[in-house]
Amino acid sequence: CGEVLALDASAAGAARPLGAWPAASTPALAHPGLATAAAIARSYGARLSIDTSLSAAPLRHIGGYFSGPRGTLAIAVDSSWAEAVHELTHAAFEARVHRPTSGAGSSSATATRTGTAADVSAEPLHTHWRAWQSRGLDAEAAEARLSAARLSSLSLSLSL
Repeated sequence: CGEVLALDASAAGAARPLGAWPAASTPALAHPGLATAAAIARSYGARLSIDTSLSAAPLRHIGGYFSGPRGTLAIAVDSSWAEAVHELTHAAFEARVHRPTSGAGSSSATATRTGTAADVSAEPLHTHWRAWQSRGLDAEAAEARLSAARLSSLSLSLSL
């Protein structure tokens, strides 16, 4: 049994020059981009949390998870920065492809209630997702392929 502890996005640390950015293997909880990651997760309608149950058997091998319906992006106490960014890509995909909204800053919950969901046909993630599906990948495999490719671009944007 564990706890899910929410991270406060307002606890941002000092910015570092790009060359001083820690490696992807740095523990997520020690990474200077964690507060920014929490803010980005919030912009996608998710809450970045620490799930202490991931440190106990049989879940010890899981570094994190994203649950769109629960609006939760959770990482383990010992997750690496790469694992946190990986889960953040799932949140981005959920917000921008599966539950897009019309207008910046509007929530997907509002879009669901009001029927104002945006047309995703121009969304690059959607376009690439459909392209991978047209090559024979199922929806989950196509998303995984995009998530892996998006890791490097998201890591760079978190460092700026």
